[in-house]
Amino acid sequence: MKQFRYLPVLAVASLLGACAGQAPDLNVAEVRGLPQMGDAFHQALHNDYVDLAETEIEEAHRGAADYYNTKARMAAANGNVLPTRMDERKIPVANVRELSDARTTLMRVLGAGGALRATEATSRAQTQFDCWMEEQEENFQPNDISLCRGGFLIAINEASAIVFAAAKPMPEPQVAAKPALKSNPATPNIEVGSFTVYFDHNSSALDSTADSLNKDIADRIAVTQATSVLVSGYTDRSGTQDYNRALSERRTATVVAALKDIGIRPEVNYRSFGENQSAVETADNVREWHNRRVVVTLRK
Repeated sequence: MKQFRYLPVLAVASLLGACAGQAPDLNVAEVRGLPQMGDAFHQALHNDYVDLAETEIEEAHRGAADYYNTKARMAAANGNVLPTRMDERKIPVANVRELSDARTTLMRVLGAGGALRATEATSRAQTQFDCWMEEQEENFQPNDISLCRGGFLIAINEASAIVFAAAKPMPEPQVAAKPALKSNPATPNIEVGSFTVYFDHNSSALDSTADSLNKDIADRIAVTQATSVLVSGYTDRSGTQDYNRALSERRTATVVAALKDIGIRPEVNYRSFGENQSAVETADNVREWHNRRVVVTLRK
């Protein structure tokens, strides 16, 4: 099997620095349409970095958009694009340890074959880590920091589960069948609460009702003694399927991070559906507020 290899850090840094002094690379449409010379992982990186560049342009962050577009071009050209190095950003001291540990985990996943074995999740983990680093360096948009951090944690957990899954031992040969022991039936998995968070078009930011909703969820968990929380993210059908898949993941990550911030005790599971499973059926490329949602389901 072909091993995934990396260029030395200085080589990658020199490629990224080659555009120093030139006009920022802000042509998202051109970068998105570049021919793909690499494997599935490079293509996933290309798409994810272009999505980040597009978001930064919408927010008028030209430097960040240029950074992500440059990495997207490298990925399209089959270059070995590493996650942002710790010394590339001026990270606040209080956040250095967490980000350094996160990068170490990401590099372990990459080194263990994440690019081949968990392609999409590893790509999202790398690009969301870069996003987290960039937002943490700016350190003035807590919602954006939380969004990138949450997106990284979801993706790295998914990639790690695949890459580091323990091999199951062969079952022992069964000598003789044993009579089944009688036991009480399992407690049914009962839904005890459901809450829906709605989002603005092309946004994964929580609005002013989020704090109140979080309190309602926490109160419901206390009353019902819910033992599990399932967070499911969706989008409407405006935009491409790939973009909507990533957008639904960002919305899911935002809500998961908000729930963890209020310190809920039950286990939180999450999934994202993109534009599939609409609450209101529409034609393609139609905006629909009711479909731009994250559903939080409580069970016991």
